[in-house]
Amino acid sequence: MYLYFIASQDNKLVKIGVSSSPKRRIESLRFMNAYPIYLYAFVHCGSTMGAYQWEQHCHKRFIKDRDHGEWFRFTDGIRRAAELCVLYTDVINEIIDRNPYFFEDGTITK
Repeated sequence: MYLYFIASQDNKLVKIGVSSSPKRRIESLRFMNAYPIYLYAFVHCGSTMGAYQWEQHCHKRFIKDRDHGEWFRFTDGIRRAAELCVLYTDVINEIIDRNPYFFEDGTITK
């Protein structure tokens, strides 16, 4: 399962979501969007649960940037988060897999 960041061509909006195939997901989204979109980044998550936890954390972390649904204003913070997710995929997956207490607010605790 993957966490993906799909951006509008003008880089004003980004969709943060989960899919088993980001490439198929972007193809389906292209039919539903009036504006061109592209796959900015995607991360293979260790598990389905882990992917949804990453997604939930991102949605909560960037709630002030939400435009509608799973679409957010494509701020520098979201851009950096997407890039860091790609860089540190293994570390983040290990934390999620080893810690069953990944809470809804996005914090990790014992």
